[in-house]
Amino acid sequence: MNLFVVNSDGTGLVQLNPAGTTTSLIDTPIVSTASWSPDGREVAFMAANGSFSDGSFSTSESAVFVVSSGGANPRRITPWGKTDSAVWSPSGGWIAFVSSTGGTDLFVVHPDGTGLKAITSAADGSFSFGPVWSPNSGKLVFLRSKTDFDSTDLWTVNVDGSKLAQLTHLPGTYNSYSWIP
Repeated sequence: MNLFVVNSDGTGLVQLNPAGTTTSLIDTPIVSTASWSPDGREVAFMAANGSFSDGSFSTSESAVFVVSSGGANPRRITPWGKTDSAVWSPSGGWIAFVSSTGGTDLFVVHPDGTGLKAITSAADGSFSFGPVWSPNSGKLVFLRSKTDFDSTDLWTVNVDGSKLAQLTHLPGTYNSYSWIP
């Protein structure tokens, strides 16, 4: 699979394959949810393995990868499982992502792959997804649902997993949310 970057005006298309090659960046059929590091030197993304059948793709496993902005040194920083939504923190020290291996929880990991930890728990059967970093990288706001994705609430949690707090208690779902800078 290949990953590309391009200027907003459509110029400067660059393929982030290993320098000097025309081979794929990594050997998986799906690459998604790319997130730039704050300094613009690296890109975090989710890559998935699976198979195509009857015109659709079935994911068997996925993981978070990081690659330099020039395409050198792609590396997997999470175990293979069921991951999604890799988001780089504003400080550059963490990458948050969703994993649904044994439940749907939020995790954080350092860009070098160290410090991997769950910061929410699906022990009550809830789903946590859609992480958005606070400007100081100390907290995440995210969606959580106990039954289905048609009824969600906004929650916050500190990057160390402490102070999990429900912000909303209204029926319905939230489609857009962010922090005040």
